[in-house]
Amino acid sequence: MTIGGIQTKRKYDKEFKLEAVRLVIEEGHSAHSIEKRLGTGAGVVTRWVKQYTADPERANTQGAKIHKRRKTCYSIQTVIWP
Repeated sequence: MTIGGIQTKRKYDKEFKLEAVRLVIEEGHSAHSIEKRLGTGAGVVTRWVKQYTADPERANTQGAKIHKRRKTCYSIQTVIWP
């Protein structure tokens, strides 16, 4: 992002990063395709995947919350659309 000709660094929250990593690891998308889809810089998602795979415990607490929410959404969908 550029403000007044000065390049600024974007910040992404942990949930956003974990979702991008999940798309690569669990769904098999390429990091490059996710970077293009999300509009992140080149190599950003690749770096997040490397960081996650190097230390998954660090991301586990947030990842567990996301998994729990996703499981709840799936349960609701199953009830509404059997």
